[in-house]
Amino acid sequence: MQLSFLPGVARAERPWKRTTTTSKAAVHALEAVGEAERRRLIVLRGLRAMWNRLQEWPTADELAADLFCRKLIPSKHRDEVAPRLNELADGWWLVRRDGVTGARQRVQVGGGEVERDVKRRSRVSGRKVLTWRVREAGSLPARPVGGLR
Repeated sequence: MQLSFLPGVARAERPWKRTTTTSKAAVHALEAVGEAERRRLIVLRGLRAMWNRLQEWPTADELAADLFCRKLIPSKHRDEVAPRLNELADGWWLVRRDGVTGARQRVQVGGGEVERDVKRRSRVSGRKVLTWRVREAGSLPARPVGGLR
């Protein structure tokens, strides 16, 4: 029987459980003040800087640790950079108003600046994870979106 169902037993808080800072409300707040675009730029420049320094494409947690050491992001957790990397690879959604009718429509913008590369062991977490690389100008995507055609 679970402890929380026993009468007289108080549930202890779990201080080790980390809640992610990424949520819809956080993303909307970042977009409202223009912080999301700045963070995407920080991540893209950090990715290029790590390649120039190490000649090896980093994982998300290695990039986060590097940006945190340079005091460009508030935490060294991979959740600070992984959503921005996905946005730079796949694009992000904006809500725009039609100038004539005033109707709201969602449009996908951006994407294609970075791409997912091979998996390798991360120096930070020790797990086998994807590496990220900046896409070269004029190159085709690694594979079409939606599978092979």
